[in-house]
Amino acid sequence: MLTSIRVFSEGPPDSFGLTPLGETLRTAAPDSVRNFTVTETAPGHWLPWGKLLKSVRSGQPMAREALGMELFEWYAQDPEEAGFFNAAMGNFSALAASELVRVYNFSTVQTVMDVGGAHGVLLAAVLHANPNARGILFDLPHVIAPAGDAIAAEGRSKRVELVSGDFFEEVPPGADLHLLKQIVHDWDDERVTRLLAACHRALNPAGTVLS
Repeated sequence: MLTSIRVFSEGPPDSFGLTPLGETLRTAAPDSVRNFTVTETAPGHWLPWGKLLKSVRSGQPMAREALGMELFEWYAQDPEEAGFFNAAMGNFSALAASELVRVYNFSTVQTVMDVGGAHGVLLAAVLHANPNARGILFDLPHVIAPAGDAIAAEGRSKRVELVSGDFFEEVPPGADLHLLKQIVHDWDDERVTRLLAACHRALNPAGTVLS
């Protein structure tokens, strides 16, 4: 089946190899989607997708009905599945980072905050391209707890402050720029309004939200 959709190639006698598409499922591939594939087929995403028809008909998200709780509450109780999700977000950040630092001028930014930034892959790229800037990595407590090792591995511990909390309630002050990558689309209008209001309160004067 996977050969039919070109994930594998098949040769005689009954041997298989990776195609360019299949290569993206390797952990070490530069454009790896392995963690995302694991995330999408794990219960946190898979079970709500099973209620897609009901979601379309009702206009309501199905995570709570399928899981008994919101998705990020689920991840807080399942570190292994949360690890794959956070790694997947890091993979996506790595793909976006080089283009972001190419097209956006960070030269006047002194402090940049990655809001919901997982393990700080995007923030690390921004700081690498802007050696005079410092960063704040902000996410839920169970996400921030292991993020220090990832930041240390990048050699940026002295330039990055790790802060945990709930961005619907309060965002740490002190940044000139807030990065919200793949954040806003997760929430309904009411919660997005609360999130953006929290960013507005926390930003330095004339600060910017980049989403």
